[in-house]
Amino acid sequence: MATSLPEKTAGPVSDDQTLAQFGYRQELKRTLGYFSAFALSFSVISVTTGLFANYGSGLLVGGPAFIWTWPIVGAGQLLVALVFAQLAGKIPLSGYAYQWTRHLAGEKLGWWAGWIMIVQFIAGMSGGCYAMANYLAPYLGVPNTGGNVVGITVAILFTISLINHYGIRLASLVNDFSVGAEILGSVFIGFLLLALALMRKTHPMSFLLSHPAQASGLAYLPAFASSALMSAWTIGGFEAAANVAEETVLPQRHIPMAIVVSEVASVLLGFPVLVGFTLAMPSLQVASHHEPRCCTS
Repeated sequence: MATSLPEKTAGPVSDDQTLAQFGYRQELKRTLGYFSAFALSFSVISVTTGLFANYGSGLLVGGPAFIWTWPIVGAGQLLVALVFAQLAGKIPLSGYAYQWTRHLAGEKLGWWAGWIMIVQFIAGMSGGCYAMANYLAPYLGVPNTGGNVVGITVAILFTISLINHYGIRLASLVNDFSVGAEILGSVFIGFLLLALALMRKTHPMSFLLSHPAQASGLAYLPAFASSALMSAWTIGGFEAAANVAEETVLPQRHIPMAIVVSEVASVLLGFPVLVGFTLAMPSLQVASHHEPRCCTS
């Protein structure tokens, strides 16, 4: 049976009072502001991780024209983000997957949603760290073998756990810095590659609409739809800010905004990078077949 939402009270309500209306007592420290909430969602989306891990797959399946799945998927995910933002404003509780489902569909489905999200976090975090380890190994001068990559993955997970052990404030500071660097890096690299491609005339702009080795006309739609998985895999996780609602100041205002802005920012920043990568590539064949170890069979 679904749990009803608390009735609105007249006059201003503090964060502690809002939490009490849901039957919870404030125990966590509210130290996160708007940017930290935004940075959390943006880092979970992680445009750079998605592009580096699956760019080759998109090219292989749909050709250069696959990049247009990015704004299409982005528009669809914006609708989802708006729904999540509404839920985050109405139910500003940590453990959002459980809490939202419990209030909307009952405790039994809420229990399942909570455990599925826990499994997703464990698998997703490990997968992201494994992908990072594949790229980090060469910089450390370590052979990119299975055992070495697993060892680096474990070290990354341990470092993350250690940072979080010292509290949300330290974790948020590290994440804020990382997100700032990612935003600056994405903008710089995307526009730099685009400028170089235009100056060197590596490919004409029509290259962005091409799909070599794929059928033409309506027969191309299945390949185009399949290549959209790259965009769908990347533009997700924007609701992550809701998971720290009880550690965020004014969560009913900051969390919904963080969800929507992180999704929009990821779409707007990611597309120039895609265009830059695609126009600057010297060889379509090499780029479309180059995959990190985590994404190969």
